[in-house]
Amino acid sequence: MVAGVNIGLLKTTAAVEKLKTNFSGPEIKLHWGTSEWIIVPSDISLQYDFANSVSQKNGLVFSLSDEQLTEKIASISANINVPAADPEITVVANKINVTSGENGLVVDERLLAGKIKSALTQGKYEIDIPVKLLTPKLTPDQMNILKNRAGNLLNKMVIVKFENQSWNITSEQLISWLDPQGFKVVGIQAWVEELATTLNRLPQNAFFRFEGEEKVEEFRPPKLGIKVKNDELTKTLLMEFLKLEKSSQNVEVKVPTLETAPTITLADVNKLGIKELVGRGTSDFSGSIPNRVFNVGLAASAMNGILVAPDEIFSFVKYIGDISASTGYKPAYVIKEGRTVLGDGGGVCQVSTTLFRAILDAGLPIIERTAHAYRVHYYENDKQPGFDATVFSPTVDWDVSPPPPDLYQDDPSLNKGVVRQVDWSAWGAKSAFDWKVTRNGEVLQERTFYSNYRPWQAVFLRGTK
Repeated sequence: MVAGVNIGLLKTTAAVEKLKTNFSGPEIKLHWGTSEWIIVPSDISLQYDFANSVSQKNGLVFSLSDEQLTEKIASISANINVPAADPEITVVANKINVTSGENGLVVDERLLAGKIKSALTQGKYEIDIPVKLLTPKLTPDQMNILKNRAGNLLNKMVIVKFENQSWNITSEQLISWLDPQGFKVVGIQAWVEELATTLNRLPQNAFFRFEGEEKVEEFRPPKLGIKVKNDELTKTLLMEFLKLEKSSQNVEVKVPTLETAPTITLADVNKLGIKELVGRGTSDFSGSIPNRVFNVGLAASAMNGILVAPDEIFSFVKYIGDISASTGYKPAYVIKEGRTVLGDGGGVCQVSTTLFRAILDAGLPIIERTAHAYRVHYYENDKQPGFDATVFSPTVDWDVSPPPPDLYQDDPSLNKGVVRQVDWSAWGAKSAFDWKVTRNGEVLQERTFYSNYRPWQAVFLRGTK
């Protein structure tokens, strides 16, 4: 028997002919519900090997094009498949909305291909199409449960931290990850992978290159290699999300990482005893005109990489050098003879102020520092009055008094009718702060820094061109 055909007493030639008669040019009929699709042999390059079928007596032997079969099944599936719609949970104006989603249908194409090949071996040509039901649609009970869980997460967040960086997972994001089984792990994994791409880094070796004896041409401190433990972070987040549903407090999660040490450290590349960052200074110069921003960068580059030998006295004036157009500085607003005018090097004091703050932070001894003659708003963007240092030396002791009336100055470079503010009013002030540096209970440095600021008027330039 071959595929239900009795060829037991026939010779090979007669048996082959009998199989040809029964199975030549069959149509394959696929059924789903009341619908039917037909595959003819030419659609899939179907050919029977009847001689081998007779000799093996183990079903019909055939060949076909898998690529054509796959394409044919895909074209049939397109008429059956119904995309599912996942449930959605959204927050609008602090109100939670839950949609149930919709179920869908999808043909199991791999199983159908296997059923077709099995049927061809048996000489059967009527096949039911296997269709899977996609069931993301929520029941009313599931919708209520999700809505209550979302309410427990509303206005809460998870703060993910690594070193001095942090990322907030808001309640809207948390709620969007909810599902009836807990949380959508795939979505959380994708978030963790994106975070890891910003944090992962290879170890960086230390590097020093000198120019002469006083300046570092290139300096690169060593950095540990960092690799985020994605799986561990994902599991931790899942646990903390569940806890947050029952807690009234926001949650902080530290990013778990693997660290890889560099092969070359600072000790390997220099003998100066430079091992670590000991002080940092910052200042905010937002609102500066472009030329002032340029001058800040130029002055900062003059300070960058300077080596101060043991017991050497560092002088800002020495290293900044000549401040003029001949050394590359651009005109920016400066105070000269009581007037706000364009002058070469406006903005250099931003660098001296920032360096002063770095030296304070490092706890190094300060021999001399001079405050500005009046309060400059650039230096009070991020600090109280008194944390500035000027390159010039005012000598008048001013009283604490209100600013003079606004000052308007004619400017032939501006069109008539144009008024531009170039300086801001400030009260006169006397400022002082105490500075103490200790180590293991021992006082290393202790000093009070005094600043006297004259009152200053707002200054406006009035166009006359």
